[in-house]
Amino acid sequence: MMNRIRLRRLCGIIVLLLLSGVQACADPVLFLVDGNTSSLYTVAPTSGNATQVGNLGVTASLLGLAYDTVNDQLYMTSTSDLNSQLYRVDVTTGQANLVGDTGFQAITGLTFDSDSQVLYGGSGASDSLFTLDVLTGAATTVGSFGVDMRGHGMGYDPQTQRILMTDGSQDRLFAVDKTTGAATEIGATGLDSVAALAFHTGENRLYGINTNDDTLVRLNTSTGAGEVVGNLGFDAFNVGLAFRPSAVPEPSSWMLLVLLGIAAILRTRRRSRSIAVVPNRAGGSGISA
Repeated sequence: MMNRIRLRRLCGIIVLLLLSGVQACADPVLFLVDGNTSSLYTVAPTSGNATQVGNLGVTASLLGLAYDTVNDQLYMTSTSDLNSQLYRVDVTTGQANLVGDTGFQAITGLTFDSDSQVLYGGSGASDSLFTLDVLTGAATTVGSFGVDMRGHGMGYDPQTQRILMTDGSQDRLFAVDKTTGAATEIGATGLDSVAALAFHTGENRLYGINTNDDTLVRLNTSTGAGEVVGNLGFDAFNVGLAFRPSAVPEPSSWMLLVLLGIAAILRTRRRSRSIAVVPNRAGGSGISA
């Protein structure tokens, strides 16, 4: 009876460990980089409140931000002089580390296509879509947007496999063709200067930053219409936005938990089998540990 109780307890502990592992990594993180403070922040999707992670360590201007879900890496573009550079950003300290020059000016929009595993960027200087090499930073032109874009942001919607883009100067939302770069208008946002975008895969929602009133906003991907979530709590300018989606525990982590549970169960069973039946003095049988 005691052994059965122990087995049930062990199974319960294993289930709790697995569930706690899932809960610990269930929430995605919304990252923001700001050119005014040259810092990395996390932003609460429910309130808009921003918390500083750390300084980028570089003078940042005309920013783009994207999260590479394949390599588990946060990337940032920043423009100095007439060239944009690609950086890797440490999500725990905020430190930005140079990857290399893109070879093009003002790549301020940045997003990662999780389906084709490609980092895309957009330039308001040339009104064009680019792909970026994550190892060298070098950008390759895909094609022209076909519209005049200024102060724009970019996000990737994996549900529709579209790049979404805002025109901050005219407050419109566009869908961008990944193969040609051509932009098709979806609709007006109804907000002022939405200059950064990020798609929340868990909620299937598009978030942005309104730099005119320093607020986090949500945009309807079908109509473009926007709504305010809340204030960031600081003066934001030249911003980039990116979501790190919910992390899935590595197979090795799950396997370790399972193996530990199996080992504990087998150990309990061995103890149970060590109970031997021995003859008693009366010629019958008795149980002895």
